[in-house]
Amino acid sequence: MEADGEIAILIGHHPPASESSLYEWGTRFRVLMDRFQHIVRLSFFGHVHTEEHNAIASWHTNTTVGMNFWSGAMTTYTDSYPSFRRFVLDEQTMLPIAIETYRIDVLAEEPEFVLDHSLPAYYSMVDLSPESFDLLSAQLLNDE
Repeated sequence: MEADGEIAILIGHHPPASESSLYEWGTRFRVLMDRFQHIVRLSFFGHVHTEEHNAIASWHTNTTVGMNFWSGAMTTYTDSYPSFRRFVLDEQTMLPIAIETYRIDVLAEEPEFVLDHSLPAYYSMVDLSPESFDLLSAQLLNDE
């Protein structure tokens, strides 16, 4: 892909850096994401049934080089409403510009999926770049 100038979007089940992830697997994934940060535009995972994200830190400089996004689930496994995410990508760069979460209240008289929230608006971020997530993290730490 690198030789052909291609890009990648990674879709996986088991997220790196989750509690149930093997340390060795997470370390190898981090090294690969550092090496191929110019190719990988987006990576998202499931398995944990919760909506989360985590930063991918450079192996050499420890700066954020990418983000992993974990999505909720269409089950009530975690005592939450079933949900799904819609990733909106820039057509030119294929980088995420919005991530919308839709949920359904299964106890409602007429259940239907509704937009619950959208990133980056939910956190008042400028965009979904790794730098914006770093700023958000710093802001949240300062608020504590």
